[in-house]
Amino acid sequence: FKQKTAYEFALVRGLGDVYKRQEKEEQLAQLYAFLDELRELDRALMLLYLDQKSHKEMAAIMGLSESHVGTKINRIKTALRKKFNQK
Repeated sequence: FKQKTAYEFALVRGLGDVYKRQEKEEQLAQLYAFLDELRELDRALMLLYLDQKSHKEMAAIMGLSESHVGTKINRIKTALRKKFNQK
């Protein structure tokens, strides 16, 4: 069993980092593609959600009730999970 050098460890770690970065970029591309498929209201809600706005803030901005915002966000997230699990 050969002892790995610091260089080999760095190389393996670097390759792992590249793979993780590529994976995150692919997931981000999938997210943007999913957002593009949404209706305008749903897309706006998800962008506010991704900006970490509260349901109260989203409701005020969009002119909806907080419960409506929560319901729509949960439905969109469920659809998003299904899409990601298909790929």
